[in-house]
Amino acid sequence: MIEEYKQLFRVAIEDPADDPPTHGAYIIKGDVSGIQEFIFNIQSEGASLMLKARSFFIQVAVKLCIERIKRTLSELKFDIISDSGGSFYIMCNGAPNETNLKDLAIQINRELIGYDLFISITAQVHNDWSKAMELLKLAEETQKFQRFSHWSEAFMPTLISKNNGEAKTWKDFAKELSQSKGYDIVENTTESTGVKSDAVVLWGLKFQLEKEKPHFSFDDSKSSLMNPLPVWREENPYFKRYLGGQNNEEDDLKKNKGDDYEPPREGKIIDFDHLAIQAKERTGTDILGVLKLDIDSLGGMFRNVFTTQQQFKEASAAFGYFFGKHMKDLWRTKTFKGADDNEHHYLDNILIIYSGGDDCFLLGGWDAVLEFAQMIRTEFDKYCKEKPILPTNASFSAAILLLHASTPVIQIGHLAEDELNKAKQFSSSKNAVSLFGEIFSWEEFSEMKDLSKVLSDLIHGTEGNPPESKVLLQKIRLSARGYDALMRNIELKKQVNFQKVWNLTWFIMRNLKKENKETVEREIVSKYHDAVLKALMTKEYSKALIYPVAARCTELLTRKTKEDV
Repeated sequence: MIEEYKQLFRVAIEDPADDPPTHGAYIIKGDVSGIQEFIFNIQSEGASLMLKARSFFIQVAVKLCIERIKRTLSELKFDIISDSGGSFYIMCNGAPNETNLKDLAIQINRELIGYDLFISITAQVHNDWSKAMELLKLAEETQKFQRFSHWSEAFMPTLISKNNGEAKTWKDFAKELSQSKGYDIVENTTESTGVKSDAVVLWGLKFQLEKEKPHFSFDDSKSSLMNPLPVWREENPYFKRYLGGQNNEEDDLKKNKGDDYEPPREGKIIDFDHLAIQAKERTGTDILGVLKLDIDSLGGMFRNVFTTQQQFKEASAAFGYFFGKHMKDLWRTKTFKGADDNEHHYLDNILIIYSGGDDCFLLGGWDAVLEFAQMIRTEFDKYCKEKPILPTNASFSAAILLLHASTPVIQIGHLAEDELNKAKQFSSSKNAVSLFGEIFSWEEFSEMKDLSKVLSDLIHGTEGNPPESKVLLQKIRLSARGYDALMRNIELKKQVNFQKVWNLTWFIMRNLKKENKETVEREIVSKYHDAVLKALMTKEYSKALIYPVAARCTELLTRKTKEDV
């Protein structure tokens, strides 16, 4: 990973062929508005295909917009500072013609209006980097406010016939994308604007997907376009059983879906229903997990930490590498241990809708998403400590939702955004995660997952220890009330009610199988005691909700017992 990053850095920062302009330079910024509504405002049937196609379209639009600017203002020399996450910064070695740039912005947005998208394009002289950033932001906000001033047709009703076949086009594009190795960009003024089955045509440019010998490869570490898609493959345990004549859940799914049912086929993108079904095969619970995350206080970092163009470019490349190339590599190569005690590949169980710049949105089998979130948090912390340009305390906040596969897609987008905002507002340091509507620090999230694993082993039973009754989970959930009362008593009276501590211990330990008492005492009861003493001595109050949330996760993990596997 380090060598790939160094190569990326050399290309992005020091490429002598690019010869970045200096004296008299201007900065051009582009930023796309309306991304979330565009991506998630779709029908639920075939959503995995449409979500991926639409999120990829945003990346393509940004790339083609940059290319159109460079070709229109060809008298200038350009250097791409940043290109990710629906925005871009490019520097040119002179003042762009104001009229040409304004006309180009109108042309660009006239072709995007049918998608309810808008790209603000602003330019400022590069005398002082920080000042230029402030002026660009102000000009961008003004332009977005006046976005409809040049075309009254934006207020006309959409013709019903306009959307005929639209869903099929997006799905066909996603299918082609799943089989492509890269792309090429060529001039094309003969084809109509829009999405084709294997291409996107915008502003006289054609983005052509390529299956063999692409001009630009998706696997190139310099590429900002990443293409991680979960497809059916022979190594997938569920697909292997299906090919062997074991229909698993297919008969019930076919009955429920009717004419919309599509069976697994090699190379086909795995749909929401099958992501959830694979989770059910491991845990007994057929629901999806959704993860939305982004870096905390990124605007403040770029205002106060990365105060020069060089720092801005290097930091953008570092963050972009993590959420682009490194994220994809983790998804493609890493595995997680399921409740069935087998190793499973993330690439079979998670769809990365988008990941780049400073954020990520993905969904998949609920247990896979919980494990992936924990892994990404650990990797990000390590990554920031390895990169001198990045603050060692850089963090991200996240929302994790557990939903049925039939949840309307637009609702998924809004729910994830709302929960992410709650996580970011939880404390001044942010660095938090929302799960089941409750907010935890990442350390608490890790504790919760560890406790859930202990409880799962108790319920399933381990060698030498019989399975414990699921009544234990109910007691753990109820014990949070007593624990919380203890914490409040310490906070208000500065003392411990030892009778209540004993009552809480007795409540949890009562009627346990004797072989499991030592584990419960060590892993649960003693931690309650430690937390109570810590609160008394240091006034640090541990979050009681770790325990009921861990119990809830364990319930979902143990709907299928080992005897069923």
